[in-house]
Amino acid sequence: MLRILAAATVLFTGTVLADQPSLRFDNGLWFNGERFVPATVFVEYGQLRFAKDKKGARAPAEQIVDLAGKHVAPPFCEAHNHNLGVDAEGNARAIYNYLRDGVFYVQVLSNLPRQSAPLWGTYNQPQSVDAVFANGGITGPGGHPIRLRERLLEQGVYEGFTKETMKDHAYYVVESDADIEAKWPLILQYRPDFLKMMLVESEYYAERRDDPAFFGLKGLSPQNFAKLVEKAHKNNLRVSVHIESVSDFRAAVAAGVEEIAHLPGYRAPQILSKADAAEVARRGIVVVTTAGLIKRWKEKEPERYAAVREAQIANLRLLKEARVKLAVGSDEYDDTSVAEVDHLRSLGVFDDTEILRMWTANCSGMFAGRRIGQLADGYEPSFIAFDGDPLKDFGVTRSIALRVKDGRILELGPPPPEPAEERD
Repeated sequence: MLRILAAATVLFTGTVLADQPSLRFDNGLWFNGERFVPATVFVEYGQLRFAKDKKGARAPAEQIVDLAGKHVAPPFCEAHNHNLGVDAEGNARAIYNYLRDGVFYVQVLSNLPRQSAPLWGTYNQPQSVDAVFANGGITGPGGHPIRLRERLLEQGVYEGFTKETMKDHAYYVVESDADIEAKWPLILQYRPDFLKMMLVESEYYAERRDDPAFFGLKGLSPQNFAKLVEKAHKNNLRVSVHIESVSDFRAAVAAGVEEIAHLPGYRAPQILSKADAAEVARRGIVVVTTAGLIKRWKEKEPERYAAVREAQIANLRLLKEARVKLAVGSDEYDDTSVAEVDHLRSLGVFDDTEILRMWTANCSGMFAGRRIGQLADGYEPSFIAFDGDPLKDFGVTRSIALRVKDGRILELGPPPPEPAEERD
């Protein structure tokens, strides 16, 4: 049982402590990237500080927490989703679900900034998730995600928008140098945290560019893509790229993006080469998994599912052997990255220590300049704790005993209500 001792009575208000006292955590086992080791840990001045003994504090801790042998890990991440910033009710449920599952860091790879604006104040604070947003994605004529956005508009998701007003807001279409210059001020006007660009089987760009059969199934030309990446870097913006083929993957690596948002071969198996894996590792590019997306093929197209799953195993083994940094992301609206981790573990490529790093430290680049994802001196004081060792029983990650966010102990209240039609 968790024991909290304090010089004064500790009062909980809502989900966090009323103020932020200095803390000392005794009798915990802390993840160092390889294993869990015993340590006495202080939270002081917004940082973690590890001490060899309990005398290491610069000042007496105002609050002492006895972890009673709990195992402590960095918070989890969701490196690819779209479920924040859509509507107030759904936003509240998504935040609650993330915190429930120990996911404190979320990357939203496209959103409508005017729709998200009323909700900006619900993120990046101690009682909520930290989130970064790409705003509208950059694509080519008739490219992804135009068809998807228009379908969701017809379903009433984008209240107050029309097909015309979604242009240059929900997405930006670029097919020439003139477009790049004309669209750039529009892309920057809502201050994206990073940029999302689309490559969709770009090796066929020229022949599919004007073919209506490929509406929504194409993206940028490789040439315009490379120019956009260069322009983004001149504006100190990192780039995450949607890819579908091995050719897309290679174009993204050659352009020097910071992040590749998918594995290649979602619709049909495609296999990377050892040279591909070595080059992405050399450049330090993060690859976000989104491997669990193939579950939609499992029942309706089992042969496709089996073939793509085997390709995922082959590609992930290559990337692992090359020491590519892999980060956990689901691209599933109803996931918090938990189901993605379950899928990754089912592939048998990674041990649980590697999975834990992919779910924590490997996502730190989403928040450039911040010291997150590890438990070490000078890092931000956010972490989660379990009653058992996840390297022996990974199931304990589904039962979080303690959440500390920004140096404050989180207490989750009841979940927000489901929509009325789901409660009936």
